[in-house]
Amino acid sequence: MSRVLPFGIGVMVVLLSGCGGSNQKDDPTTPAASPPRDSVNIDSDVSSAHFATADAFFKAILQEHTDQNVLISPYSLQVLLYMLANGLGDSNREELLEALHVNDIDLEALNQSVQQTIQSFDDLPFSDVKTANSIWHRDHLAVEEDFKEMIGTYYNGEAHELREPNPAEELNDWVHEKTNGLIEKLVEEVPSNVIAYLINAVYLDADWEKPFEKHLTSPGSFYLLDGEDIQHPMMKQTETFQYMEESSFEAVKLPYQDEGLSMIVVLPDTGAYEEVALDLDFSMFVNIDWSRTEMDLQLPAFTFRSEYDLEDRLTEMGMGVLFNQGLDTSPLFGEGSTHEIDEVLQKTYINVDEEGTEAAAVTGAALNESATLVEKRFIVDRPFLFSIIDEETETILFMGSVARPVIEP
Repeated sequence: MSRVLPFGIGVMVVLLSGCGGSNQKDDPTTPAASPPRDSVNIDSDVSSAHFATADAFFKAILQEHTDQNVLISPYSLQVLLYMLANGLGDSNREELLEALHVNDIDLEALNQSVQQTIQSFDDLPFSDVKTANSIWHRDHLAVEEDFKEMIGTYYNGEAHELREPNPAEELNDWVHEKTNGLIEKLVEEVPSNVIAYLINAVYLDADWEKPFEKHLTSPGSFYLLDGEDIQHPMMKQTETFQYMEESSFEAVKLPYQDEGLSMIVVLPDTGAYEEVALDLDFSMFVNIDWSRTEMDLQLPAFTFRSEYDLEDRLTEMGMGVLFNQGLDTSPLFGEGSTHEIDEVLQKTYINVDEEGTEAAAVTGAALNESATLVEKRFIVDRPFLFSIIDEETETILFMGSVARPVIEP
């Protein structure tokens, strides 16, 4: 799917700062069946930890933005932090892994799970889900060879120097390339006290298994949290989808062309949006029994950007060690090296239209010196939540909320 607007990319920079394409697809009106994916053997403890961290991350952002559109990439954040853990001394690493709920998992096994997940996404026949990582460092620092080998083997990672006189230029070019142009830049400049960035980038471009017909899209009512009724482009189709209903919300699974990859749209009952948003456990939607239901589906087309400073949120999640002075970075820069992380940012962009979804996210951290008759109507005409989940790897790629649908240029 080739679009001017983006769907999903995730880049994260920490201590030091990272992403990846678009396959040719068949006529979207007659999508080919997705072949079975090769078995991915991700440790169940790693999957549980991923969901726990994704849930905490989403709620930490959402509780401050319940009346706004939100988009995060838990996958981008976690891959970056797992990679960073390899560059920390034993004590700091243990504290970070405990906050990520993986302190009982061998680091080598954790790295292998990341490698399997990246490879599984690379092998998708129809969708593009690409992951890349990099470390950018001042020329007076030498990255340990073991760390370079580790990120190259497990993280599709590479090391680069921050070159004068404009060290931000090459870094931002890398971000722009790996996010397929969806994220223009990570930083405006590299402050003199920043000695390295660690970056993760994730790019997603996926077509619906059952695309919406563009000529059916027309203005419809969307009711905001304050009750205001706005007119917004609503995509429409009558099809059989997987559906579930709980006491305070209903949900529908919208599959992309590749087996296991889907968007879950969660529609809280009127008046229950904040309660559902802050209590929902998205892991409940993976590998459960859904009810196949024919329905009239209406979904707003939307695109928007988000940007977050994550220091306070990560501290709340038990990762305050990242922002302490004297962070032990010996496995990264050699024995005796200590640094501190100045800031962690995440930038995201999403576009959802009749064809499918394209998204981007960049996360960065800087290291300092020191219709027919149908059974059901599913009309998404009020604030809703969504996540993009891959059930084969049990990975939440993106999570978000739409309080007010917008289509930005």
